Amino acid sequence: MRLPIHMIRAMFAICVIASFVITDKEAVCQIELNADGRVGIGSSGPISTSRVYVKTSDTYGLRVNLDGVGTQAAHGIYANIQNGYADYHYGVWGMTQNSGWHGYGVVGDAHNAVSLNIGLKGSAIGGATAYGVSGYASGATTNYAGYFSGNVLATGSYLTSDQRLKREVASIPESTKQALLRLSPRTYRHATEQELETDGIKGLGLADGLHYGFIAQEIQTSIPELVRTVKHVDVREVNQEKIQTIDLLAVNYDELIPILIAVVQDQQVQIEELQVALREAGIELPNVPRRN
Repeated sequence: MRLPIHMIRAMFAICVIASFVITDKEAVCQIELNADGRVGIGSSGPISTSRVYVKTSDTYGLRVNLDGVGTQAAHGIYANIQNGYADYHYGVWGMTQNSGWHGYGVVGDAHNAVSLNIGLKGSAIGGATAYGVSGYASGATTNYAGYFSGNVLATGSYLTSDQRLKREVASIPESTKQALLRLSPRTYRHATEQELETDGIKGLGLADGLHYGFIAQEIQTSIPELVRTVKHVDVREVNQEKIQTIDLLAVNYDELIPILIAVVQDQQVQIEELQVALREAGIELPNVPRRN
């Protein structure tokens, strides 16, 4: 059955008991509802594996607006998969290909809630292994599995350090330990957003207050392996002509820890050797604990 679209514009529900096709030659669009529940919009028909298939060259493939929904929980899009036997199930799958400038598989924004705003929430419960959020990046000039502009809070964290992942394992060189002693710890405050925008840097979300750390350019001259150039893009900018990629220097603070431990261990050996020499000379230092 085929009907002009103007005949059904006032309809708010369709119960499909047989194949049903809506066409409008002036609008060059087509809606096809099959008896098995599959829906095709802007296509030659529903694809075999999809209940709803949208094909369009417009800005929105599917747009849902909710307004004045009251006090109950509201879902612009609600996806639920239950009791399947496939290897993988995706409640929502987002993908972009061959984008002109930026491609976002899934974007989550939250604004002006009274209590809590969460742009993107992930949770996983049960099974052998559960990841609330999983990120992977490869194949680009710069790859970040996760990129955050602003503070990151975690109640726990681990970094992989399995021996099977490592090659050419060696002790920390003496030159690197000596280079650590030449570093200059600093206190500092971050530049304000206004000051950074003067230099063309936007969207970093730097933390306020007094901080302790190092200057990347200074570490680069002593232990260059701990410094790398990273790419920053203000992901809030939607105007393609205004988007800029900024090169910034970043320090791997975690890898300062083993160098520091190696220096402390060397100093401990020197302290113990000095203690032995003093005792042999008949000089006893009070309140100096001995290591077992």
